[in-house]
Amino acid sequence: MANLEFKPYLLTEEKPKEFEDFRNLTSELLKDIEGDITFYHIATLGKFEITSNNLKLDQNKLNSFINEISDYLI
Repeated sequence: MANLEFKPYLLTEEKPKEFEDFRNLTSELLKDIEGDITFYHIATLGKFEITSNNLKLDQNKLNSFINEISDYLI
């Protein structure tokens, strides 16, 4: 499973609903993928940006993944 990192919230902090929805979606989509990816939540926009990506995906799978989560990205 890919190592997912979500910033800037701490585990104990209350998070917006879209944050939890996005975390659940990406966890499911990447459950069989190796590598690391970091997302940063921009609260004022309610969206995420990818700040680092070391996922082991070919270009087609990467494009498919980005397409699946595009509604959440800036």
